[in-house]
Amino acid sequence: MIGGSKDISEIVGKFILDNGLQDKFNLEKLKENVHKLFKYNSKDEIQFLDLCKGHLEIKSDSSAWREELKLRRNELIKKFNQILEKEIIKSIEVK
Repeated sequence: MIGGSKDISEIVGKFILDNGLQDKFNLEKLKENVHKLFKYNSKDEIQFLDLCKGHLEIKSDSSAWREELKLRRNELIKKFNQILEKEIIKSIEVK
């Protein structure tokens, strides 16, 4: 704190928590960082639909990508949680 005022990160963090936006914030963080997990341009192939109470819903229009996501589900849970720096993702539904 500087001169008794709160640090901006504290204010933003409190706002996110107070307004139930934590899952939305984490979903956006995943969207921004998914390219780090795949060799190919996954940002165009994977759509993050929703994150609610540890359940992540993702979608791909490509049957090959859907199958890849399903096969790597447990690995992705671990890697997504590493991106989020917390154990948030408990399950993934691929559509």
